[in-house]
Amino acid sequence: YWALEGLIFAGSPVTEEAARKAAAHVDDQLVSLLADAWLASRGDRKALGKVRKALEAGGDDTWFALRALRIVPLQATVPALCDIVRGGAYSDATYDAVMALGVVPGGWSHATQAAQALSATVVAMRGAPWKDGMRTGAITGLGNLKVESAAPLLVEELADDNPAIVREAARALERILGLGVAVTRVTEAAARSDEGGLVAYG
Repeated sequence: YWALEGLIFAGSPVTEEAARKAAAHVDDQLVSLLADAWLASRGDRKALGKVRKALEAGGDDTWFALRALRIVPLQATVPALCDIVRGGAYSDATYDAVMALGVVPGGWSHATQAAQALSATVVAMRGAPWKDGMRTGAITGLGNLKVESAAPLLVEELADDNPAIVREAARALERILGLGVAVTRVTEAAARSDEGGLVAYG
């Protein structure tokens, strides 16, 4: 799995050969579904069908598909990922779906839908410190998507008690609005804060 992921990230010329062999001959679905996801991203409809089937199957099959989609986003799977995230369960599957939505390219047609699902997660996870890891992941994803409508929500996160949340919200704002506007928003939020405890994020 890690070797195939490395080939994918490196853009190696042997990735296609390795992915086709893994998809056809490796029994471990963690590996074969990552191979299928990469092949699907290159237009292989059969491979896409295998990923979508696993994503909808539930249990381990869904988790294997989610792990693959964290590495290789597929536009056709975004609505299903949004459904998992909107389900609101505090689970490994929801966390992996959040992380998978966070790598969706902002130019895709489903980017706004993905941003809405992540925004709902940020709101739903507030007030429960043990859920801050998932909330941080959703905030990071919003920054990666660069959907401007998420900016007001991120400004609200600047007043959170958890410095990690504040830092990630500031960084996400920078990615969405640009450095100058983000600094203005952070400064305004600091001025409104009773504690003045916003952390630097440079």
